[in-house]
Amino acid sequence: MKTKYIACLYIAMLLLVTNTAFAQRIRKDHREMTPSEKTAYVNALIVLRNNGTLTTMGNHHTSHFTSAIHTTSTTNGEFFLPWHRIYAVQMENAIRTSSAAASSLCVPYWDWRLENTAANVTWDDAGFLQLSALNSASYTITRSLGTTNILATPANITNMLTIPTLISSPPTTGLKSSTVNFFTYRMEFWHDRGHNFIGGTMGTSASPRDPIFFLHHNFVDKLWQEWYDSDNGIAKTDYTFTA
Repeated sequence: MKTKYIACLYIAMLLLVTNTAFAQRIRKDHREMTPSEKTAYVNALIVLRNNGTLTTMGNHHTSHFTSAIHTTSTTNGEFFLPWHRIYAVQMENAIRTSSAAASSLCVPYWDWRLENTAANVTWDDAGFLQLSALNSASYTITRSLGTTNILATPANITNMLTIPTLISSPPTTGLKSSTVNFFTYRMEFWHDRGHNFIGGTMGTSASPRDPIFFLHHNFVDKLWQEWYDSDNGIAKTDYTFTA
């Protein structure tokens, strides 16, 4: 059974996609991409590398890194999930406008329940997101796959999806952990493990310079949507974001 999900976006994000308030995009596990889709995707990334978009995206993330898009000892992470959702749509739009061949592509996701060791990760295989395909004389990213941190297990994720409350009210600094009973903060904890598992550029504030960033965050976004949509008998408590 194919593991696909419908990216249901907020109205503001839908306006980034089209002028139609009901637009949807289907994202899928990168392993389900066809060879032609992978080729078009990599070619789009090369266009975005050469025209400076990947650098700009990385710089944008760096400029917000110590804000509430993450949880630290001084920031409360209340925008971690929605900020990165919008950010991923912006990247997807850039890919789609890079060429006619990429005009219908969606950024896929990396399911780190299934690809959870350096040996079984396939997104860096020949024909897709290999460093040799992405680096150039003027643009360099690095990785050190699997040298640190353990990714979430299927059991970890199943347990996380039963958490009843999205985030503390008010949002709290320094709260993320593997046991905290708020979905946002536990999700961010396991998300951090993914960055550290890849290492190199992904372990820095400029992590979006490595295109695997967006596959990683699209899996985070998929899990958020699954949490929101699930009917597991757990009454959920949402959070109203304030400007």
